[in-house]
Amino acid sequence: PPPSPPPPPPASQCGVGVQSAGKLAGNYARFYVHGAQLTGVSNGRGLNIVLVSGTTFEVVEHAWFDTFTSSDEADAMVSYLEALSCPSCYVLVGAKDEASSSLTSAAYSALASVLGATVTADTLCYRCSYALVSRLGGELLAEEVGADTSEVASADWMHAACPPPPLPPLPPPSPPTPPTPPTPPPPTLPLPPVPPPPPVPPLPPAAQCSDTQATSWCAKKLRKSLCHNNMDVCELTCAECASLPPPPPPPVEACEDKKGKKWCKKKLKNVKGFCTKAKHAKKARRCEKRCSLCR
Repeated sequence: PPPSPPPPPPASQCGVGVQSAGKLAGNYARFYVHGAQLTGVSNGRGLNIVLVSGTTFEVVEHAWFDTFTSSDEADAMVSYLEALSCPSCYVLVGAKDEASSSLTSAAYSALASVLGATVTADTLCYRCSYALVSRLGGELLAEEVGADTSEVASADWMHAACPPPPLPPLPPPSPPTPPTPPTPPPPTLPLPPVPPPPPVPPLPPAAQCSDTQATSWCAKKLRKSLCHNNMDVCELTCAECASLPPPPPPPVEACEDKKGKKWCKKKLKNVKGFCTKAKHAKKARRCEKRCSLCR
């Protein structure tokens, strides 16, 4: 006969476990590490498989096979089990709802050869619970099959070394050092008074500056920007006196229609191009406002 397996190490508060409930017993598959339920792992109808590292006790991978629906799911589970490669990992298996309907003989054989399971088609009834804890290579650690559809199955292997307790909290930080008062700046000496600037010498007397043409004539040239051609006769109006500031611009003549509003309106209506054509320019100047010719 084969030698008996060595006894497990002494029981502790740490390890892994599985709880399975069929449809009528609660309908769940729960997985535990050190007594704490794992979250975010497979929990579907059929068989759920979770791999937990034997050193860090963290989840390595998980999978779910709906062995109630079709034998294709059972074949996929066989391929998955035969491809596993994590010698130090714990393998947790839990049934939820119903897992036996499509389990093939090849599936039972793979559970036995890879995980050391003893469950068979005769012992796993319709909607019965099933839980298993194993190591790869057929090292069965814990297994339970529900006797009927109302029984919950549990498989626990609580023989792992518990992780060290958490480190004590750090002492509170020491009170902050009060800030050093700022050093007062050195006294500043008063600056000597700044002497007043020297007086500006008076300007030399201005030379006589005047227009030799009539002021109205020069103002008209200034309005038409023709000062550059009449500097010698409009010296004062065109601001060409060297020592005098430029005179203020001449007042802008009022913009109005010299021929009257009615006459200008009639011309614009009856004469084509009255305001724009050169041949009407003289008459258009009499309707400055209406023709928009105001400067």
